[in-house]
Amino acid sequence: MPYFLTFQVVGWADVFSRKVYRDFPVTDGYTRPLSSIMNEPPKKIKTRGIDPMIYLDATEFYETAELIQEENKTRALIVNYAFSIELYIKCLFVTTEFNLIDKPGYPEYKRSISTIRDNKHDLLELFKKLPDADQSEIAKLYSHKYKSEISEHLDEIKGDFIKWRYAYEKDQLVSSTGALKQISRILKVRCMKENIEDNN
Repeated sequence: MPYFLTFQVVGWADVFSRKVYRDFPVTDGYTRPLSSIMNEPPKKIKTRGIDPMIYLDATEFYETAELIQEENKTRALIVNYAFSIELYIKCLFVTTEFNLIDKPGYPEYKRSISTIRDNKHDLLELFKKLPDADQSEIAKLYSHKYKSEISEHLDEIKGDFIKWRYAYEKDQLVSSTGALKQISRILKVRCMKENIEDNN
């Protein structure tokens, strides 16, 4: 008897589109039978790399910031750019597991993820937790495009997500919206590049 896997395809990409999953029984439709040589579905699938669902969330915050940048809504602009940066960084280094749910019928999987974290939402510290190769490539992309060091700009805006969410508690706040915009854009480009490479 062939097995089928049913899942929801989400906007930008589905979680099974990466190279590591190509032998897994999913295509760009909603279901696909497992190979006839497989007597039972795999109990666990694990991979490390970009996570498309986190990318989708990051892009929503990024696009919201882009939409309101001309509307003089500084607090919302800064918070949305800052949170998009946090999520873009996190989505670059994610361990994703799909564990088979033990129940009769067609196989179903439970998804769980783990990624880099910083309790203070410090953008510079999060960036430093990326693998050295990723940090180096992003720094080169940023330097080439903006003629600046990304670490210096991250240091300027590292606490903006927290500070500007609670701007009413502060007498004065300063941020660099230019750095926020540039960093979020370069990280978005890097995430897209990673996804393209994973699918080649």
